[in-house]
Amino acid sequence: MVIDFGLAVPDGERMTQPGELMGTPLYMSPEQIEGKLRIDARSDVYSLGVTLYEALTLVHPFAGAEGREATFHRILRGDPVPPRSHRQLIPRDLEAVVLKAMDREPGRRYGDALAFARELRRVIEMEPTEARPDRKSTRLNSSHANIS
Repeated sequence: MVIDFGLAVPDGERMTQPGELMGTPLYMSPEQIEGKLRIDARSDVYSLGVTLYEALTLVHPFAGAEGREATFHRILRGDPVPPRSHRQLIPRDLEAVVLKAMDREPGRRYGDALAFARELRRVIEMEPTEARPDRKSTRLNSSHANIS
């Protein structure tokens, strides 16, 4: 399977007009929704993080929002339910990596898909990751555990 979000472009190569929203709403990064002019590879990392979240949990991270505006509001203001709340068997490090990829703030995400892939490789090889499990998600997991 090949996935090409095709939203990050090299400097100076713009095919759309400023302010024009491009992308599938459920997979759009916060900066895309806000119409920021500088969209880079971290926006694609966000979309990949959403895709991996959904593959691991079989649930969209912002499920339940009715309509485009409600979805955008959740993405811009809400935090995704920690993946382990849906499937407790997901390793904590993997959850941390997914949530880092989906961080609302681009500067706290992986710089590009290669950095994200390297971090996922560390999870597979059971090596220490840059992403650290969030204490808040650990507390949520203990009170909202749902093994499906």
